[in-house]
Amino acid sequence: MDSLLVFAAEDPSLLTTIFNVTKAIVLVVVGVNMLIIVHEWGHFIVARMCGVRCEKFYIWFDIFGWKFFKFKWGDTEYGLGVLPLGGYVKMLGQEDNPGRLREELDRAKAIEAEGQASGKPGTPDEPQADSTEATDTKVAEENSADYVSPARQKKEVEQAEALVAEAKKSSESETRVEALSTELAAAEAALTSEESYLTKSVPQRMAIISAGVIMNVIFAFFLAVVAYGMGVLKADSEIGRVAPGGAAWCADIRVGDRTTSVAGKPISQFDRLREATMLGDLDDGLPITLQRPGVDGPVELVVHPDEELGVPTIGIAGPNTTTLGRERAAHFDTPAYAAEPALEPGDRIVAINGQPVSRGYEIHRAEAVGRDAPMTLTLERNGTEGEATETITATVAVRPMRRLGLVMTAGPIGRVQANSPAATAGLKPGEKITAIDDEPIGDPLTLEARLRERAAAASEGDPLQVRLQIEGRAEPVEIALRPVDWYEIPIYGTEHPSVPSLGITIEVTPRVAEVLEGSPAETAGIKPGDVVAKVRPIVPDKATRERYGIPKRLKMPEKALDLTEEKATWAGVFYSLQDWLPGCKIELTLTKGDPVLLEWRDDPNWNHPERGFQLSSKETLVEPQGIGEVLAYGLEETQNSLMMVFQFIGKVSSQQISPRMMGGPLTIVKIAYFYATQRFTAFLLFLCVISANLAVINFLPIPVLDGGHMVFLSYEGIRGKPPSENVQIGLSYVGLFLLLGLMVWVFGLDFGFISRT
Repeated sequence: MDSLLVFAAEDPSLLTTIFNVTKAIVLVVVGVNMLIIVHEWGHFIVARMCGVRCEKFYIWFDIFGWKFFKFKWGDTEYGLGVLPLGGYVKMLGQEDNPGRLREELDRAKAIEAEGQASGKPGTPDEPQADSTEATDTKVAEENSADYVSPARQKKEVEQAEALVAEAKKSSESETRVEALSTELAAAEAALTSEESYLTKSVPQRMAIISAGVIMNVIFAFFLAVVAYGMGVLKADSEIGRVAPGGAAWCADIRVGDRTTSVAGKPISQFDRLREATMLGDLDDGLPITLQRPGVDGPVELVVHPDEELGVPTIGIAGPNTTTLGRERAAHFDTPAYAAEPALEPGDRIVAINGQPVSRGYEIHRAEAVGRDAPMTLTLERNGTEGEATETITATVAVRPMRRLGLVMTAGPIGRVQANSPAATAGLKPGEKITAIDDEPIGDPLTLEARLRERAAAASEGDPLQVRLQIEGRAEPVEIALRPVDWYEIPIYGTEHPSVPSLGITIEVTPRVAEVLEGSPAETAGIKPGDVVAKVRPIVPDKATRERYGIPKRLKMPEKALDLTEEKATWAGVFYSLQDWLPGCKIELTLTKGDPVLLEWRDDPNWNHPERGFQLSSKETLVEPQGIGEVLAYGLEETQNSLMMVFQFIGKVSSQQISPRMMGGPLTIVKIAYFYATQRFTAFLLFLCVISANLAVINFLPIPVLDGGHMVFLSYEGIRGKPPSENVQIGLSYVGLFLLLGLMVWVFGLDFGFISRT
């Protein structure tokens, strides 16, 4: 501890990190367990209101009787179990396992019969544990026990009374008699006591069973109301980035477009847009209405979500503002990081190269059209307290592309964008471009840059015409390139490179077509025809980090990117390379031969459009006025959370969402930790969603869940008697196996035993 404090004193940011991590962990533990407590408290309080004795109230399960602590207050034992997977309330008459009671009575009969046959008193086996002790040691099993009909209980009591009488007549041991008497007392109490769950009416038992779910819904509403009462920041529905070849790209959605409705439902927030596209109609597509800068009136189109990632996506990212980040102004080792004078967190970009900018997409456009020249920024910097805002002018250099010297083999056209020159010319996915104006297509990654250079050199006002030779077509295809004031780079790492001026993506294989002369790849001995299977970054060692001045907070993944199983594409790898830390090396695993180690070199003739600005997200503060608006927003958030769960279950059932996208307790904790490190209101809304999840899942009509008990009680209310005991026990075991199977599945996904792809 002392050494930790010494390190914190030397590096104040470490102390801040320790505090933030500790705070986030406390929030996660308290928040997630509050969901459990609220659910079980719902059962407990309604049971007490109905006059049912609650023998135990446990958070987490005291499996095998193990617990962290317990205490008695009134008739109830409260405790914290050792298995952190929920909690339970043990009510008199509800949790007694009929299977074990019947088994014990049948065994007693067998003992008695054996004694009578031999002319000797029956010799009992080892005494069975008291029912209360059995409850302590088999909580998980008891929680899945079924309701026992009073008629069945009465019959078993009568049988047990007869056994006790016969045992006494045959001089059976007092220990055995006491054990049977204890079972009798417990059974009689469960059947006849006014404090027993079994003696309550069907409506009362329904109220007790449903109380946990209802409390989760109420708690979700409460969390949403508190969050909106404090004010919630919501990302705008503007499009900040578009993945090349994705569903949004194919439909011709562009950076700067703002979504106003999806399938007729008004949309103004990015998270609602993401939910609508994930849970929308995959067969007929999603009608989307947009506002496009520079276009009068709405733009209407239909998007068909992609399913390649296991969950429907359209390939978009949220918008940014023109304000630099509050913690960091630029990404390390980028031109923005080295700007003169230095950029500072909170600076607001008001002009680029003398042209005013006020929205994030305008910075995107300025980077796209001006990527080959230094950029002059005009910034507004807030002065210290009492001082006026300061205007700063900074220069940001170009950003050369990092290259290894490999040109990969171009494949066929992957996607064709709507309303593009390629679509107008009738190009189709699967067709292969073999030449442009009688020249080889070359590196598909640099094709757009080369076409842009040719367009810039063409006569002003006349679009550049190119002639594409298509494999299988006798005649070339004439296409007029469109002017492009945006850029397209991968979001997920699984995209192929795009050619915006044509409106196509080109599939790229991991087979080397050409090795550039004098490049790192040539020095390493890579030859045309070699196939790259994996690419792995080798992170800089301590000495290298010190040489480059890399901050301690900066980390980077070391996992290899697999090109053979389509988990990554060459374009995804290439653009990831642009963001890796300086000083790292790249290990290429070829399908033949030993792995090779390379270092990149900057290409002075090809520039990255992004300069490294770390821009703040474009968010709007939703701050309802008055308690009425707060309650309305809270109700809407709760309804959306509940409906999202139903829709997700429906999508999984119809196989439109892969079950591999499900998550278990570990996933929930990870996401909870992420939100706990963000704004407190974001964490509250996350808990709102999880509370709604628990409510819906608990109320599914599966035996051993609250919904399953409600089905049995509904049957009893209609028929005037419960289902037969065998039916209840059989269905309960089916439900238990289903839940155990689900737990094995989600834990397998959480811990990586089951692949998500």
